[in-house]
Amino acid sequence: MPETPNCPLCKLDNPKQLDVTEAVYFHCGRCDLRFLHPSARLDPKTEFDRYMMHENDASNPGYVKFLEPLFYALKPQLRAGARGLD
Repeated sequence: MPETPNCPLCKLDNPKQLDVTEAVYFHCGRCDLRFLHPSARLDPKTEFDRYMMHENDASNPGYVKFLEPLFYALKPQLRAGARGLD
């Protein structure tokens, strides 16, 4: 196992390793970020290629289902006609 990384958001050292079987994830006790160990992250080109396969469109039922919990949590705080980015 590679050494424990600092939190990439707040830089706290020694985040807690989460018990996940497929990959090594950590949880920062300061900022609450959950993150993948850097050695398990995709290289930038592979990450971009995978992202470009996504169908981020309101006509895609899977995409809508993915965003619905966020939408319903934010809906009471949105003004009529408000727009957002995914």
